[in-house]
Amino acid sequence: MAELILEILEELKKIEFNKFKWYLSRNLLKGCKPIPRGQLQVKYKTDVVTKMEDYYGDKMVNITQEILKKIRRDDLINRLEKSQETKCTRPALELQAVMSVLRGSTELWTLALRPSRKGDRSGLHSFT
Repeated sequence: MAELILEILEELKKIEFNKFKWYLSRNLLKGCKPIPRGQLQVKYKTDVVTKMEDYYGDKMVNITQEILKKIRRDDLINRLEKSQETKCTRPALELQAVMSVLRGSTELWTLALRPSRKGDRSGLHSFT
């Protein structure tokens, strides 16, 4: 998540970045304390992202969206939202792939559980 926020901040012009830091020192969302201005007197965007991680954790995306609205960077809000959607759907796609592999291997499991000889019910077979 931090990498995504960094990519977003890299797109900001200097004045927009300064406004972004200014908004971080304000109370924007309930339950999210502002970052003291003294801690935002940094040059590097990586330092700002680190401070956001320290202060906001999982809510750093929400804070970023709110600030981007205030500085009117809808293009970056859309990019952030699309990245979030991709992130949310990727595990589901991976799970679908695993499930289809498992469904395809049910024949192997069925074969593995059949007795190998008459009367042998151990079901242990070697496929090598």
